[in-house]
Amino acid sequence: MKARFLFLLLSGFICCSGAVAAPVEWTRASIDDDVSWSGEIVLSNSVVVSPKGTLRIHPGTKIRVPAGKGISLAVSGRLSIEGKGGDEAVLFLPEKPGGARDQWEGIRLAAVGKEPAVLAGFRIEGAREGVSVTEGEARIRDAVFLGCETGVRGNQKSRVAVDNGLFDGNGNGAVISLGGDGVFRRSRFTNIQENGIVADKGASFRVTASSFERGRTGIFSLTNAPCRVERSVFASLDVGVVARQMGKDSAVSRCEFRNNGTGLLAVQFSSVEVSDSTFRENLTGVDAKEFSSPAVRHNRFEANQAAVNLFRKSHAVVEKNVFFHNRDAVVVNYSSYPRIAGNTFDRNDMSVRLEKFQSGDWEERSGSKEISGGEAAKRGSQFAAIAGMQAKFPKRVFARGNHWGPDPERNPEKGTLGKIRDGRKYGPVRYEGFGDGEYSIDVVDFSEELPSPAPDAGPRGGGSADSPEAK
Repeated sequence: MKARFLFLLLSGFICCSGAVAAPVEWTRASIDDDVSWSGEIVLSNSVVVSPKGTLRIHPGTKIRVPAGKGISLAVSGRLSIEGKGGDEAVLFLPEKPGGARDQWEGIRLAAVGKEPAVLAGFRIEGAREGVSVTEGEARIRDAVFLGCETGVRGNQKSRVAVDNGLFDGNGNGAVISLGGDGVFRRSRFTNIQENGIVADKGASFRVTASSFERGRTGIFSLTNAPCRVERSVFASLDVGVVARQMGKDSAVSRCEFRNNGTGLLAVQFSSVEVSDSTFRENLTGVDAKEFSSPAVRHNRFEANQAAVNLFRKSHAVVEKNVFFHNRDAVVVNYSSYPRIAGNTFDRNDMSVRLEKFQSGDWEERSGSKEISGGEAAKRGSQFAAIAGMQAKFPKRVFARGNHWGPDPERNPEKGTLGKIRDGRKYGPVRYEGFGDGEYSIDVVDFSEELPSPAPDAGPRGGGSADSPEAK
């Protein structure tokens, strides 16, 4: 009898020891000491980790959050998320997985002290802001942000570093603002509803070996602080990178842009450097608009509808690139005067095309100085005062020292190439609203031709981009 009782007791102990612990409902509003979470935690209200408090979340912990109650985890003390891969990841799960992107508020880090918060091996779903940082530093690695309104937000001189992150189906993957700084390495942004990364209001960022695929915009930058993107891939997007007012200290290098509406859009006085990258099968590779003059050097443009489009006073530098099999290699319009030199043009339908509004003649006789200044002022641009400064227009587009490749329609007597369309082929034009006056389209100066492909054109060192491993 005693033996049977002992057997039953041991059997019950073994059975119970293997049982899954019941979820713990967390009702404390404030954590003022050292607390550890493990197992399954259900938050019934918002939780604040005070400056004196520490919260450690152990591997495999599940935190469940009711929807629609505005619940957040606010931290001004210390937070450590210690998840690992697979079943040991820390999960923050809303009440209705796959539902709205703002079911709960997310994790808020505010002035977390001298030591950075280290958050590793976790997944956040359905949060308004997955992790937001204000005046502090967070190091995030091996994290997944799924279906959030914003995955990561850095504000007010904060610093956020993300390594090996997956951002899937978010409104914005990350937003860096108000002087914040963001670093993204080996991260993947996919199914982008609005933007993969946004930087504005004095923010800076660096993106390395990351990918942006499927959705609207990979990176949207509205800041003149230094921004650098390198060894990254942009694919199947409306726009890969929007460089709005990016200064000369910003650069995009060794990247791959493929199958996008626009690979890189430089707009409103952007002077970003674009180098050692490949642009394949985009509607437009590089699109420079509204007084933007990027430096486009050592790239390869292949099978794009328009490789480089320069529109409205874009004085870009286009040097040492390879243009292969594009419909239009370089398009110039609206009083843009680029420098096109040292490039190799090979089997493009059109190498350089000047459009109808590329007329220094009209600029000098009728002029757009007042129009340009007025439009810039209307947009509230800080550069409005200089928008109309140019008074003389060369009427010639500099395209010397290039290799143009085979051109069966070359006409030595007329000094024309079949694959260059300029004022010598257009004839005089009239513009609506400017009476019956006729104006001449500019011409392309393609003298000093290279007899063979430029030896140093195209990406240097292979110009390779790195794709992060899918999680």
